Amino acid sequence: MKLYDMNEQNERKKLELMINRAADGELTEQEISTLNQQLQGYPDLLENYHDILALPDLKSAYDRINIHPSDYQTKIDRLISRMEEDGLKNFAEASIFWFKRYAFAASVAALALVSGFYLITDNTGDNEMAVEQLLYPDDGGDAETYVLYLNEYFD
Repeated sequence: MKLYDMNEQNERKKLELMINRAADGELTEQEISTLNQQLQGYPDLLENYHDILALPDLKSAYDRINIHPSDYQTKIDRLISRMEEDGLKNFAEASIFWFKRYAFAASVAALALVSGFYLITDNTGDNEMAVEQLLYPDDGGDAETYVLYLNEYFD
């Protein structure tokens, strides 16, 4: 590559960096006017510069989010202290431990909820079991069936 081409390429890279800085609002008025003068020799970069400046300002969309780094730090400190209380060494171990704990609690809650709904429902139908049958299931052994048959026969 010729020396002239290398200088030309370096100049383009410098101008591209200046365009990025101008788009981010980091340049002073003096630097912006200098950039405009230098871009006159590079029509493609000048067009890109104008296109970038014509983009809408997205800063107003992010003004509503007010998260300070101190908020993150307090949450991280709380998480680390909780891991130390439970005797966990790293986050992977902690996430598995906490998942098991909360999954077990959720399954017990779901079982209690389903059991509660079952006991609350009306169990007077012919094919539904009574609460006593749930608590004390009848084995239905042969001897009991025979005694029941004899009682019905003699009555």
